[in-house]
Amino acid sequence: MKTGTGICLRVSVLAVSAFLFSSVSSLQAQDSSKATVLINPGFEEGVKSWDISSLIDKSGGICDTVFHQGKYSALIKCKGEGKMQHVSQQMYSAPAGSKVACSVWVKTSKPETEYLIYWDITAQREGRDPEWFAGHNAGLQKNANTEWKEVKFSFTAPADKVDKDGNFRKICFFFLRLSTPDKYSGDIWFDDVSVVVTPPSSSISEKVVSEPLDPSKIRWEMNSGDELASTNNFDDVTYNDGEFSGKTKYDPSICLNLPTTEIEANDYKILKIRLYSSAMFSSLDVFYSSPNKEWCMGSADVKIEQGWKEYVIDLNKVKWRAEEASSANAAKWGGTTGKVSAVRIDPGNEADRIVKVDWVELLKK
Repeated sequence: MKTGTGICLRVSVLAVSAFLFSSVSSLQAQDSSKATVLINPGFEEGVKSWDISSLIDKSGGICDTVFHQGKYSALIKCKGEGKMQHVSQQMYSAPAGSKVACSVWVKTSKPETEYLIYWDITAQREGRDPEWFAGHNAGLQKNANTEWKEVKFSFTAPADKVDKDGNFRKICFFFLRLSTPDKYSGDIWFDDVSVVVTPPSSSISEKVVSEPLDPSKIRWEMNSGDELASTNNFDDVTYNDGEFSGKTKYDPSICLNLPTTEIEANDYKILKIRLYSSAMFSSLDVFYSSPNKEWCMGSADVKIEQGWKEYVIDLNKVKWRAEEASSANAAKWGGTTGKVSAVRIDPGNEADRIVKVDWVELLKK
């Protein structure tokens, strides 16, 4: 079962964090449809722009015997030490509302080795050091064999905001991390990393969510990827005629872009989704997080049927699981604060299905 970013961070023992945006202005100046914003993305210049100081085994870092293209790749030797290792590079933030699309080629020496790709985003309050602000993850990954595999992942860059205490928080840095749980050992290689930033079109509303016609609900029409903060573990994603479609890998999910930085859980108690699945599979799950970093996963106790169906979920009656929460007190819709800053929908765990979404609604009741 998929976990939230907090769980992913907790079970990881090594990470590769990546990539420096040269500046916000240079991001906007690039042809984002073609150019990656990374420095030394294929490791062909060795460790240029990368920090490998945390590696336990110094024979790792840059490898010249195994690579996807060119002559080099990044290598981390995993021994199950339980200590986080990383190859990292700091990035400046992208313009708010930009689509940040990432692609990484990964190879492992053992097919059972699992790894995770996720982003940490930091923000800064006046007179203080940068602090964690938000996270997005691509879900737990496992290669079917020891061949190279391309992992793709995208999300929408967040905006600066005023927090609940009235402090202005300026988005400052992004970190892309590739990690593997500590129970596995072996070698893991990363190569040909691409991060493409597409600034928001002037034709797109400042509210990336479809403007609700009815004040009693928030509605996502699935007209474009700008309505989603991220899609995880889907291949062949398309948006056609107001419909999201993709082929699932294990543990797929979509994360909704909220129209504001937070909503009141007590205002929006009903989630409705018109969903298609090419096969009947496991239950529909919901994940929320709050501005105070509380989060929880819950089961709607609704089986996903084959074909199109409209699902209605009372979020107060979801079986929120204390074992999959930041704390036992967070095991309810909105947690202890009653505020929600992110909503994710997991349409079953199974791979090799076609899943489509016509629309999603959060309704007041």
